Amino acid sequence: MSLMWLKSSSVMGNCVRTAMMKTKTCKKCGANNFGTWVSSSTGKVNRYCRLCRRNRAKEYSERKASTGKSHTKKEWLEKLVTFDSCPMCKKLWNEITPRPDKRYKTVITKDHIVPLKKGGHDGIENLQPVCYRCNFSKCDGR
Repeated sequence: MSLMWLKSSSVMGNCVRTAMMKTKTCKKCGANNFGTWVSSSTGKVNRYCRLCRRNRAKEYSERKASTGKSHTKKEWLEKLVTFDSCPMCKKLWNEITPRPDKRYKTVITKDHIVPLKKGGHDGIENLQPVCYRCNFSKCDGR
């Protein structure tokens, strides 16, 4: 982040600079509470508005629940054993670089074949396992 020097002042004979962070506001909601994340493919540090992120997560959960279909952990695990590689890039699971964020233990993510935004559902028949790189490289038009 860049700093803006406001003033120089002398305190007990020493020159002291007072720095203030430039504050930015979100263009969508006007909030100024930002977080950061690091791209797993480029290493670039990106900023996001925390309030907008919470709102997107809430909308996603509501869309998922409104479809009336869901899946169990057992169904997901049974589906996983039928895939030995990512169906998009065809790499074997053990050939895929681990995710940079150590909170995630696996390279596998759940992908909705028909996205929830386009009328899909969260039933097991609409899910496929894909590697995080393929899943995160997709874009929904944002």
